[in-house]
Order: sequence, then C-alpha cells, then structure tokens
Amino acid sequence: MKKIFAVVLLGLLCCGTAVLRAADPEQFIPATAPAIVRINVGDLLAKPWMKNVLAKAEANEKFAQGAAELQKAFGVPWHKLIVGNAWITIPDGNFDQKNGSVFLFKTPVTEAKLAQSLNAAQTDKKFVLSKKVLAGKTFYISTPVRRNQQKTAEASALAYLAEDVVLLCKAAVLSEEFVQQFNGKSANALLKQIDRSAVAAMLIDVAAAAGNDQCSQVKGVLRLAGDKVENLSFELELHGVFKDKNAASQLAMQIQLMFPGLVGLVFGNDDKLAMELAGALKVKTKKEEMFVSYRISYNTLLRIEKYLANPANRPSSGRNQSVGKPVELNNGAK
Repeated sequence: MKKIFAVVLLGLLCCGTAVLRAADPEQFIPATAPAIVRINVGDLLAKPWMKNVLAKAEANEKFAQGAAELQKAFGVPWHKLIVGNAWITIPDGNFDQKNGSVFLFKTPVTEAKLAQSLNAAQTDKKFVLSKKVLAGKTFYISTPVRRNQQKTAEASALAYLAEDVVLLCKAAVLSEEFVQQFNGKSANALLKQIDRSAVAAMLIDVAAAAGNDQCSQVKGVLRLAGDKVENLSFELELHGVFKDKNAASQLAMQIQLMFPGLVGLVFGNDDKLAMELAGALKVKTKKEEMFVSYRISYNTLLRIEKYLANPANRPSSGRNQSVGKPVELNNGAK
C-alpha cells in the first residue's frame, strides 16, 4: 500500500492501420484496466494564466527551437498536438511492470502526416524507425541511437486507434494480446466514477490492480486555483477506501510518520522550506476511509525548483548535512 500511495503522489505532483471513425480516447481504455488517469489538457491550456506560462517557456532558446521543429513537422503548434482529455491507463496484468502504462490522446495530426514526419526525422540519426502490425494496427516503433552501448535503448511505440486517437506505450509490452485490449468494444467501469471537474484525476481499483485485501479503491484529483500565476495554488486530494477502520488508521499513521523524514531527506538544507512542505500535508480518517490533501503555491514550486537546481542541495552530492533529518508534522490522524 505504501508503494501505491507513493506512486500516486509522485505521479500527480509528473506521453496496415484499421481506421475507425473519429472517437474519444477514453472509449479505448480496456474494460479490465484497474487504473486510469485523466488529464484535461484543453482545460489546462485555457486557464487565463497559461498564456504567460507558455510565453515564458518559448522565451527559452532551446525550447523555442524544439517547438519550431515540432510545428514544422506536424503543421500545428506544439501545445495543440493534444486535444481535450488525455488518458493514462495500466492494462490488467501490467500494474507492477515499469513499462506497463499506456498514454491515450486525441490529436489533429493525421497518421499520414505523422508517418511522413517520422521518416523525415530519421535523417538526424538520433533514432531508428521501424513498423509492426498487431491486431490490425500499425505501430511506429522508435528506438533511440545511443553512443554508450552499455545502456539499453528503450524503444517507444505509437499507433492510431482511430483517425484522431493515438496510443503511445513502451515497445517492450507489444503483443497481439496486449493490443487487442484496446479495441474499444467494452467500456471501463471506472470511467463512471472518476472525477471530471478537476484538471487531473486518477482512480485505482487496488484489489484488482495489486491483489490487496486491505484497500479496495483509491481516488485522486489535482486542482488548480487562481486567476494569475503569482497567486496560483496546486491541491492534490486522495481518498482511499479500506477493509476496515484499523487498516485506514494504520496507513494514515505511516504516511504521517514517513513524510516528514522524506521531506527532510530532500530539503534538509532549507529548514523553512522543509517545514512548509511538510506542514502542507493533511491526513484524516473516517471509519474505513482515509483522506489526504496536499496544497502548495506556485511561488513555493519556484522555491523548490531553485533549491533543487543547486548541486549542493542534492542528497547524492554528499554535501547535504541534513539528510534524513525529520521535519516535525503536527496533524495527527483522527
């Protein structure tokens, strides 16, 4: 369970063709998939403060160059390559595999345009492109070319499930059986339960995903509040349903005991920042349910970025003298 909640926290605080009609990505989520994540890309890009964020990003020379190359290749601005809701899912049987997640999204880029762009991009010799047909879908497999042959190049695979819906995954998981799960014939029951009001949300059927008999389900949402960047705040909410009251209370206590130590491990060189980050965590229980919330401001994120950019603050540097130093957290579970 600790592993599941850690993944959720890190993940939310973190890509011959049988053409079907235009469709929504969610209809291709396998019926048996025990975990789904929804990201409302359209809503995020429509936020009033996003224009300033995009302008700042494009002011970076390397970023601007990459964005220009993408627009030249695909014919649309980089921030319009994905439309509406994008989905991340983990098919049944892949929950414990690091390559098990699948990204589904809607795009204005046609398959013909994508194939043309990928073929043209091979000229820089940074990757090798190959094709593979599975369950009637053509997968474009991209394998990076690495100078250091001691490291295995991790190939990615992309296929069109409909004329405007794309599946992106690691090539290592590809098989006929794997692809057949994404036929869009049966709806996933989790889609009726997942939150659709927040910018991002997730839902895990823990019993089905990990065979856990202590927790049945975990829900999570990420909310953004504020009309300007300077007063923007991020709030992550998690809701877990457990076998009984004791199971919920035990995990709540473990989270409260472990989290300050993790914060001290990473941010031990700035006591003020560490205290703020540790204090932002709120945990409570109600019978067999556990509720976790974590809220920080945009300015705090900038402080985190600045802190981590300093090599002396990285635990691996050996200079962080406060590694492992816990931060006191006074918000006991009730």
